[in-house]
Amino acid sequence: MKIHFQLTAQILALLVIPTVAFGAETGFEPLMTSLERFHGDKGTWSLGRDVLSGRLGAQDPGAGRILTVERFGNFVLRFQARADSHGATVLVRAAVHPIEVLAGYEFRLGPSRGSLSFLDLPDFRKLAEARAKGVPYDNAMALHAWDPPSEREADWTDFELACLGDRLTLTRNGEPVVHYRHAGGPLEGSIGFGLDPAGHAEFRNLRIRLLGRVQWPTEPPEGVVDDLSASGWTAEDSPFERMREQEWANETRQLLRRARASRGFRPLFGEGASGEWKESRSFWTLEDGVIRGESRNHFLVSAREYADFILKAQVRLTPKTGNSGIQVRSRLSETGMEGYQIDMAVFDTGKGMLPWWGQIYGEEVNRGFLFGIDDPARRLALVRHGDWNDVVIVCKGNHLIVELNGEVTADLVDYFGDRSGKIGLQVHVGPPMKVEFRHVVILEL
Repeated sequence: MKIHFQLTAQILALLVIPTVAFGAETGFEPLMTSLERFHGDKGTWSLGRDVLSGRLGAQDPGAGRILTVERFGNFVLRFQARADSHGATVLVRAAVHPIEVLAGYEFRLGPSRGSLSFLDLPDFRKLAEARAKGVPYDNAMALHAWDPPSEREADWTDFELACLGDRLTLTRNGEPVVHYRHAGGPLEGSIGFGLDPAGHAEFRNLRIRLLGRVQWPTEPPEGVVDDLSASGWTAEDSPFERMREQEWANETRQLLRRARASRGFRPLFGEGASGEWKESRSFWTLEDGVIRGESRNHFLVSAREYADFILKAQVRLTPKTGNSGIQVRSRLSETGMEGYQIDMAVFDTGKGMLPWWGQIYGEEVNRGFLFGIDDPARRLALVRHGDWNDVVIVCKGNHLIVELNGEVTADLVDYFGDRSGKIGLQVHVGPPMKVEFRHVVILEL
């Protein structure tokens, strides 16, 4: 996997539809109805009776944050919150990048000083330097800070937080707190909630309204905008509708049931698939039905594009700290491929093994991990290191599913990615390694 700074066409292309003014109460819906739509430290959080509650012990190993599986661009989020003296954070347009670096915007709320920060994309040279020195890697840039009123910790506080094009706004109990214009930041990402060590916070009545393209009457300089009230903007309707949670779950079951059948699948490479793949004899070989790739960042790419399909394969990676992946709905780039990558790797942090197997990653599009890992130890135990792993990948509409060795590791509905593209097998640059694929078959839906 690689990262370079660019804005994807999918994010920018929120199609033009008639502009309408934003109504005060219409169009809001629950952000979530269960924790199934989140990934991260879900053991730290609970959801009951419309209250999201998080508690993190001083010695807990987790980061204390959860992120929505769904990604959002322009929106208005309304909620009530209360926190202890440690406060809490709300993340917007956020994503986790290698190596566990959080990017996006962070609002810090609570009885202590409030703030808005921008968490930039990771600089891997600085990250490596920080790791070598044994110090934390800091990618945060403070944008604005404010002193909250003297509210008691037990008080529920009303908030309205909005991402409106290149503007971020926040009101507290109906009063404007910040209106900030920030150019060059992410245009979409997850919504998340975080805690400090030994912190406790609650959020309730989380409601969201999705928006399309936002228009402002003026274009002030970047930074804090004098008109904190953030008035006068208009927005197009959202170009998509969210998939309801029950519909999402039902479709997942149906697609996986079809994936477990054998009828209709055909080879994607090898006998019966002559001419299906571009030649790449320098780094890939085929022998006895097994595709082998040796170390170097290179892709074996399909000659044609695929939209809706089920792909099944067996994958073996040696050593276990090797790095590979399968690209789907992707396109060629100057340095490889960009698009969805189903990751297959284990990273040695120096303090332990961090698995990436079974995650969906935005290769070369700065979207980070689109579906992360809740329990790294369990994922490590799921991988058959040095042996054949069964991988199933489903793409139907904006619904993507990954199954690893019989367990669902990613179940994503994504409104911003490409709906068709090439398929590619990756061998990643780095220490000597070998990746092998066999029984690679596809069923077009």
